[in-house]
Amino acid sequence: MQSFRQSRQGWICHSVTLLAVTALALLGLTACQSSPARPTGCPSVQKVADADSLTRFLGESESTADINFQARIYGVYTPRCQVELGGPEATTGPYVASFQVEFVSRARPDDFRFGETTVSYVIVLIRPDGKEVSQAVRQIRMRVTPDKAQNSALDTPSIVIPLHSGESADGYRIDVSLVLTEKERAFNRSHPQPWP
Repeated sequence: MQSFRQSRQGWICHSVTLLAVTALALLGLTACQSSPARPTGCPSVQKVADADSLTRFLGESESTADINFQARIYGVYTPRCQVELGGPEATTGPYVASFQVEFVSRARPDDFRFGETTVSYVIVLIRPDGKEVSQAVRQIRMRVTPDKAQNSALDTPSIVIPLHSGESADGYRIDVSLVLTEKERAFNRSHPQPWP
């Protein structure tokens, strides 16, 4: 028959074991609660059809024979989406889509006036319900040289997608367009320009 002292020691060991198991379970639960599921997916990216080209003329003319400079969004490429952590100790951060936009430009070889020029473009993030979330205007430096029929430039913008834990960015859309006047957009609609 066990002595009272032995029984008491066994009870203490059993209690300590239960406390340890309970503490580990609570720690595991806390860890699960502090590491929520990260957002997933990526938005589609597209250029706006009547705002992907910019045409500048000699003087006030709008004849195609007097076109002096043209720039175009040649392509937008599949984005890469990820959570950008705030530092080495951070476990969460904004969900960011990064993608590439390629531009091409050309000028009249017999009336070269540039060297470099700046073209502005806008990035618009749109929710699945069609509402605009945010927009950002960026500038790209376009080099125009008389010895080349066409020049190109590449930009890599990023945009934050406001998602909550476990949400997907698949239903979002990013529209990319040049910053144009309504007159310039009307010209694009009436004079579609063939580009190689």
